[in-house]
Amino acid sequence: AAMYPWFQHMPTPYHNFHALPIPPDRRALLPGGMHGSVMPPRLEGVFEPNSALLSAVRLFEGEVFGSESVAVEPSTGDLVMLDKFGWLHRARNNTLQPRIAYLGPGRPLGFHVHGDVLLVCDSLKGLLSYQLETGELRVLANRVTGGDPLHYANDLDVSQNGTVFFTASTEGTVGLHRDGYYDTMRSFMLNLLRGDNSGQLLAFDPATGETRRVLEGLAFANGVAMSADGKSVVVVETINCRVLRYWLAGPRRGTTQILIDKLPGHPDGISRAADGGFWLCLVAPLSPLSHTLAPYPLVRQFVSHVLHLLTPRVVKKWGCVIKLDGEGAPVGMLMDPTGEHVSAVSAASEHDGRLLSLIHI
Repeated sequence: AAMYPWFQHMPTPYHNFHALPIPPDRRALLPGGMHGSVMPPRLEGVFEPNSALLSAVRLFEGEVFGSESVAVEPSTGDLVMLDKFGWLHRARNNTLQPRIAYLGPGRPLGFHVHGDVLLVCDSLKGLLSYQLETGELRVLANRVTGGDPLHYANDLDVSQNGTVFFTASTEGTVGLHRDGYYDTMRSFMLNLLRGDNSGQLLAFDPATGETRRVLEGLAFANGVAMSADGKSVVVVETINCRVLRYWLAGPRRGTTQILIDKLPGHPDGISRAADGGFWLCLVAPLSPLSHTLAPYPLVRQFVSHVLHLLTPRVVKKWGCVIKLDGEGAPVGMLMDPTGEHVSAVSAASEHDGRLLSLIHI
């Protein structure tokens, strides 16, 4: 009897949701499905395991916790980070400065320096701008213009004309962890178990202040990056282990194609590389969980209540960053196959010949 409510709804903050039926066409895209990543993954060719990330230098260990991304201030070369509690940090010449500011409740995820402004996707507040000189904080977008509110802003990039393309991962929200931060990993797992595909790619126009929906129906929309020529924007679907390209210009304008799919791990952040390609972070190895449980919504709903027991068993450790060319073909991979030195890489940014990566701590 004590477990009866577990079959009626999901736990907080998904307590108003039920696990959804997942139709066969969507199950086919999951790892282990007919059109999804191969299980177990074939780590061969470009994906041959290596230990390249064992030579990575760990910075600010024990000082900055859970910064989902990293940005570089062009005028100074300073590194800008936002930790999982909402504090803004700056580092110059690999030396961390005193904390700059607190951005308020929420979980900062993807962010970029654009001119003198830090643009931030915050899972609680939406798309934000923070003036680096004055400290002014503004909410740019927390709903689609004339439409629904956004509950899980995740990542962004800025086009050549200043349009901010950003993702809302899901219609679900992020709950507060007992240690004082908003727990995005738990919300991701709840989203996966719910069988949700309510992720969106959005565009914010700074000239009009309007936000429009570009793509919807994404299975946990995540990282965003503009192509080098500005003619397309790419967006990560974490649950389906693929990256989509949406064309903004040219003969394919307004259409979507697969940039890369059937990845050997779950993708998170993506950024443009100096040579016009992309750096794609695979935050965790593949798990059979989503495809195995997909046909059984009541089982998924029950399992959502024991995530604290499940997550350590199904979310394995590794460090993995893939290099893609401009057409999405994999051309290289950096790994820590055991995750003992570098694990759960969520974002990577190339600057002055260095690859700056963020790991979850």
